[in-house]
Amino acid sequence: MQNLPNITPVEVVTVGSAMLVLCVAPAVLAWSDARRRRKALSVALARAAAVPPQPAAPPELGNEPLPMVVADGLAAATAVPPAAAVFEVPTETAVPAMVSEPATALVAENEPSPVAPDADQPRYQFCLQELRRVRLPDWPPADVRNDPVRGAVWREAERLAEHRQREITAMPLSSPQRAQSSCLGSAEADDACVRLHFLLFPVLWPSTEEQAAAEAVFEIDRTSDAIRGWVNSLRRAG
Repeated sequence: MQNLPNITPVEVVTVGSAMLVLCVAPAVLAWSDARRRRKALSVALARAAAVPPQPAAPPELGNEPLPMVVADGLAAATAVPPAAAVFEVPTETAVPAMVSEPATALVAENEPSPVAPDADQPRYQFCLQELRRVRLPDWPPADVRNDPVRGAVWREAERLAEHRQREITAMPLSSPQRAQSSCLGSAEADDACVRLHFLLFPVLWPSTEEQAAAEAVFEIDRTSDAIRGWVNSLRRAG
């Protein structure tokens, strides 16, 4: 017994304090962290509930259509895949590469449509990036491919659609027709602007132009680079 080391009260207190810290401190820290997170969540929910929803700005009427050299493709058409990669059908999860562009003015507008919608028709809010991009067979039509002027307008439309892809596909649109897929349908161009017409289909796998229920029109000003967009209905919603 005389060979056993002497344990002083100070050593006993030191060892006891260390054990207390190792056992109690993690539980105290966990409780404090959980309490702080609950408090932060409550504050965030209270702030979100206090912000009133902002009403959407009413659409404005656009300008009268101007005479242009047309590659319309909206008359009688049967449809070959376009050469431009921007209109290739992407995979379901692929995100198209975007070209960084300086900010330009974007205006979502409604212009008179070939079929005037009833006042009580439902309006669908969407943008092109939410729709499936498709291509019709034998597209653009032969009368566009074989005409030098219309072919040049179509190629310019493809270049613009690729160059301004971010702004075009993200622009909010309002339509009386439901849309699930889209493709470039026609193009118009003059010295002032270029108009791109995208066919809007109510199905995911269209095969002909006649299946389009509406068209999204994007007008790009050559001087200011501003883009205006609206939807024309091609038939009554039903």
